[in-house]
Amino acid sequence: MVEKMESIKSQYGVSILSLVDLAQLSLPSYMRWKKRLSASQEPIRKPGAKKVLPIDLKKLKRRIDSLTHGKKRSNGTGQLYHANRQRISRREFNALVREVRDEFNRRQVVSRCQVDWLRPDLAWALDGLEYGQCHVQNLQDLCSRYKFVPLTTSCFPCGESIAGYLSRHLTRFGPPLFLKRDNGSHLNHISVNDLLEEHMIIPINSPVYTPTYNGAIEHSQGELKTWLRQWEDTTHRESDIAVRVENAAHGINHRPRQSLSGENACRSYFSSSRLRANKRKRKEVFDWIQDLAVDISAKSGKDKISPTAWRVSARKWLEKNRMIVIRKPAEVLPLFFLKNCHN
Repeated sequence: MVEKMESIKSQYGVSILSLVDLAQLSLPSYMRWKKRLSASQEPIRKPGAKKVLPIDLKKLKRRIDSLTHGKKRSNGTGQLYHANRQRISRREFNALVREVRDEFNRRQVVSRCQVDWLRPDLAWALDGLEYGQCHVQNLQDLCSRYKFVPLTTSCFPCGESIAGYLSRHLTRFGPPLFLKRDNGSHLNHISVNDLLEEHMIIPINSPVYTPTYNGAIEHSQGELKTWLRQWEDTTHRESDIAVRVENAAHGINHRPRQSLSGENACRSYFSSSRLRANKRKRKEVFDWIQDLAVDISAKSGKDKISPTAWRVSARKWLEKNRMIVIRKPAEVLPLFFLKNCHN
């Protein structure tokens, strides 16, 4: 660019100020590049003071990898940068942290087991999200991915509201055998627990600070948010948001899914394979899980059933009765195209 501008200046007599303005550059930057080129130096350099001490990037990457990483934040980066500030700039250090964190999160995703629920109405999942000034309570069948009509409120719902919301769907669709939920107080309210006991639904709570245990409903939350983002510039009245959320659930339910062999969630849920368990069967399942959970807790030296023992026992029953399939991620082989292969 400097050479071209100098050539135009000498050939047509155009001033440098006019050329710099036409190229949308600043005159100090142009003069700085020209001076560096005449001295056989790099015209563009990284901003900031130059680091004079050598650095071992492999060692630094290992130390970054040993930090506690979240999806968007890493704990302990400030102290680690302070120890290496004479060797690397803040900009380069942050880029290195993002690179290591992204790789760490990718490994975490790959290492997770995939759970396939084999019958509709075997298990439902419950969770909530914030949209605008409203709270949306999302309820989904884990096998078919069918989203029931969400609950939209202008404030955070109490336990009685959650119980009433569940009761309406249980009356219309029938109770599932299991309900997966997190440890929120409104989801574990006495009204909700009484409703589950009345319908003989077995609750399974996620471990504390482990949203990936109920990953299907977390993915469902992302689907709703993605669908609703296209309406962010419209009105934010509660009635309009409620209709918008209901339309989003309806649209997602009728979208073909690769995981359902091209079917949509609505057709998959209302199929003939829906689980129908009477009260006697539900009591048998509950007693089996409870007995195993008591044995596991007793062997670990606990007088009461621990949440971990309950989750393990529920998983054992599901696997024993072939209600779920747990798949570990397999190694992915490289893809070879036929035109690039030879004997």
